[in-house]
Amino acid sequence: MTNRPDIIIAKAINWWQDFQKIALMNCSSPASRISLSWTIPPPGCLKINVYGALRESEMLGTVGLVVRNHLGRFVAAKALVFEFVSSPLHIEALTVWDGLLLVIQRGYHDIIIESDALQIVPTLHNGLPNGSLIGNIVEDSKALLSTITGATAAHTRRQNYEAAHLIARYALSSLTSCSWTMV
Repeated sequence: MTNRPDIIIAKAINWWQDFQKIALMNCSSPASRISLSWTIPPPGCLKINVYGALRESEMLGTVGLVVRNHLGRFVAAKALVFEFVSSPLHIEALTVWDGLLLVIQRGYHDIIIESDALQIVPTLHNGLPNGSLIGNIVEDSKALLSTITGATAAHTRRQNYEAAHLIARYALSSLTSCSWTMV
């Protein structure tokens, strides 16, 4: 297995494109299309898939995120390493926070941020203060989400975004933070 970020991103994108071709060839009716793992966002929207990985024994966490447009095409990706991560819930909160931060930094709007963090995503739409150990991260994420025009957070299964998973695993194995943008 290679540790070069450009090769990992290329493999993830190729995997996704191959999957799309095969899945779409086998879909002859709208009902059968429902079985597709990853779905494109509505026209004019971006979808940000985030994933967190954790090496608990070393308190290291990593974020992998991928941004795609309404055609399913790559827009950006990011791998980020965090130190002093205390739990799986902590890194999941950081993945959503970092994804929203990227959206604001790049000036994106009309976005859907997807995560498999069932304990995080519902709290982003909840008006109640979060007093948990990761409450500050959740509250920051709520504030970020509220400033993005047309933004929503959604829960998805991990299998629905393999590329973000691969990027997070790359960052965990290489301890490298980096980002990629389509030019």
